[in-house]
Amino acid sequence: MQAKIWKSKTCQLLGIVLVVASIFLLTQRGEEVSSMSRDATQQLAQLKEESPDVIQLLPEQFLSNYRSFCWYDDGRKFWCLPKVYLAGMPKCGSTDLYSKLIWHPDLAKPPCGKENHFWTRSRLGKSTNHLKGGEVKKQSFDSFLKQIGPANMEGQTGSLLIDGTQSLLWDLLGWEARYPQSSKPPYSNAELIHLVAPMSKIIVIIRDPVERLYSDYLYFNGDDYGLHENRSALSFDDAVRAELGRFVGCLTKHNLRRCCYSSQNDPKMRLHLGVYITYVRDWYQLFGENMMVVSLEDYSKQPLPVLYRIYNFLQVPEPSRDDLSIYIKSTSKKNARSKSDSTKGGMLASTRKLLQDFYQPYNLELAEYLRDTRFLYNYK
Repeated sequence: MQAKIWKSKTCQLLGIVLVVASIFLLTQRGEEVSSMSRDATQQLAQLKEESPDVIQLLPEQFLSNYRSFCWYDDGRKFWCLPKVYLAGMPKCGSTDLYSKLIWHPDLAKPPCGKENHFWTRSRLGKSTNHLKGGEVKKQSFDSFLKQIGPANMEGQTGSLLIDGTQSLLWDLLGWEARYPQSSKPPYSNAELIHLVAPMSKIIVIIRDPVERLYSDYLYFNGDDYGLHENRSALSFDDAVRAELGRFVGCLTKHNLRRCCYSSQNDPKMRLHLGVYITYVRDWYQLFGENMMVVSLEDYSKQPLPVLYRIYNFLQVPEPSRDDLSIYIKSTSKKNARSKSDSTKGGMLASTRKLLQDFYQPYNLELAEYLRDTRFLYNYK
């Protein structure tokens, strides 16, 4: 009984702290919006320091007759960068959406597959597995370019190469160690992509952040990642409360953007990824009309109209509706929750309420920013 009373009081106290923190943060929005540097010279200097080979190999201009960003180097080697980035978010249906997009004959999949994590991890010598961590050999830019398939693209002037790296929207892990004198992230991944290919098309798919977090927890703490952890609604509740306390503690010292990009965020309980407004705003400020945010809830219910909106956004010919419908019906959903995870059941009602209270002000801000009420999620 005492344990239940303590847990109830803890929940009430944490709820009060979350409300106070949210009110405090809403007064800081002007500071956060202007905190992302728009100085391309500064970003260029940082990219030269971190990855000098990127600057050396990039051309002064891309081939005008290619829709993707392609060029010949001085040795007449052919290279291409993606034109389209499906940049986030994890456990929001991106794998399934990617598989449906590349069905279109004008959308090209790199030989390395959907994700490469070059910009966020491998160029910096970080493991591409966010749970494994540690340092690995830095990947060179030409090695990355070979992986994404220049041989497949030469002569394909109308093809759009599409990168589906899910860490691109949000991952700046390790920036504090690389820039110890900086009080905030010195750049965003949006600024890097905008620097090398400013006319890229950005697609982001998101879902109710509460549901995203539970799915993320079950998937990335499971057997596929070698963790074999005893995952349950109770263990999820404990992990949520611990990470909420840590994240709210961060908010008492720093603004929201700094906390969302913090390298101290728990890689097994990625609460911060559901604060979509932080990451979406960084990208929208640079890409504007060249960015599209998709709702997983819409895509799951009616994939056909969502796919046609994306095809129009990418300015590729509309495929036959009958052919696309047949393809959708003939394929199973990619990367859906496994049978073993499905047996875990849903999260506790108290956990759901705690997370809804945390995410609601950020959902509201996102809906206002995008002028789209679908992203309110209407918690009851």
